[in-house]
Amino acid sequence: MTKELNITGIKMRDVKSQVIHLERELGEQRDQLRGTGSELETRTKENDHLVSLLEDQEQRIALYEEKEKAI
Repeated sequence: MTKELNITGIKMRDVKSQVIHLERELGEQRDQLRGTGSELETRTKENDHLVSLLEDQEQRIALYEEKEKAI
């Protein structure tokens, strides 16, 4: 019975070690996800800004075309 208790104790330590390792990995994955989400938000804002600039340029081109046709 003592042998079984020792084996069970060793197994419990192994499982605890695995749990700690998996918790660390989970924390790292969460950090990476947070960073990726932040980068995505930044890129989305940049893209929105670029789309806005393109729309402004398209309006200017349309205005110049109208002026050119009027001349």
